[in-house]
Amino acid sequence: MDNKLKKYERILKENTVIYTCVKEMNIDKNDAATAAAAYVFCPAAAGFSLWLIKEAMKRNIKRLYFLSRDGYFFYRWVSALCRKHRIDIECKYLSCSRFSLNAPLKNHSKEKLNSAAEYFRQEGLFDGVSFGIVDSGWTGRVQASLKKILEICGNENNFHGFYWGLYTLPDNSLKEYYHSFYFRRGKDVLKKTYFNNNVFETVFSAPHGMTEGYYKIGKAYLPVYLNEENTKKEFILKIKKIFDEFFEKFSERSFEELMNIDLNSLKKTLEKLFKAFMVMPSEEESLAFGKVPFSHDAAGEEKSPLALYFSKKDFKSISIIKKILRKTGLIKMKFKESGWLQGTAVLYAANPRKIIFKYTLSEFLRHFKNSYLIKGKG
Repeated sequence: MDNKLKKYERILKENTVIYTCVKEMNIDKNDAATAAAAYVFCPAAAGFSLWLIKEAMKRNIKRLYFLSRDGYFFYRWVSALCRKHRIDIECKYLSCSRFSLNAPLKNHSKEKLNSAAEYFRQEGLFDGVSFGIVDSGWTGRVQASLKKILEICGNENNFHGFYWGLYTLPDNSLKEYYHSFYFRRGKDVLKKTYFNNNVFETVFSAPHGMTEGYYKIGKAYLPVYLNEENTKKEFILKIKKIFDEFFEKFSERSFEELMNIDLNSLKKTLEKLFKAFMVMPSEEESLAFGKVPFSHDAAGEEKSPLALYFSKKDFKSISIIKKILRKTGLIKMKFKESGWLQGTAVLYAANPRKIIFKYTLSEFLRHFKNSYLIKGKG
């Protein structure tokens, strides 16, 4: 890990404040999970947290709802920064998921809709206070689903959504209410190419399971969480210690110093860090993060290791030409899908660099094409 950490340090020196906070930490540099959490994901969390505060202040938003589970850590950190520096933004953790929001609409269930609406009412979404929601992002569908439920129950006000990144938006959505920090809809092709949603969601998660729905106890409505696997819980609690130590040091910086951090410059630093970690992970990093359970589906079922085992035959099925032919329907072929193909390649491929190069090229072409199509739509 020594050479990898030296590379992270060289990159991170581009931002003095964050670099100093990381260097002051007590990090086990022989542990790939905690080292990467400190050098790669703490800087990412710092940038996103500062951006959220700046965006809320700019729009005079008085309340931010951090959606479970991706918003778990950001809720803790932004809350701490606001308390420490007496920033007038109320932070709340809102338990919901694609599944819990879509189930009442999809199944036309009055009981589920009522439970969801009463939980949201209890949490203040009908108070008339200007609010925004915070989530990892990707497609913006959670915001659209939440808005639909609120509208059905009488709250037709628009609200802002703040995201790590957005690839696309739901049809007929109002673009001015969707905001992204790191990569934007129709732009930032290289940032998207060197980024992996699944790794991000694995790291920035919560020690509890997905929100399945809501139930009533007395006068209160509480979320129903699915059980989370012990391997995932242990991983989250392990890196939580690193995150908490970093933000304790980070929040001690003066308000002026934090607000003066150049976020555009930091995003360039993050692009280099993500490329080094997500695209070209070391074997130790691939093992540490790749063993964590991950699920591709909205219901949180059919979990497998983030870096799924691939055979030689499996690697052959991911060629660019075969991907294009599958998309066009010219060939029909079932193939394995790894949540983190680069980690899979490092662990199981005979020539990981070749696999990673081909996959990175296919991702670049995919994002370039999608960007071109989105720009064409306007």
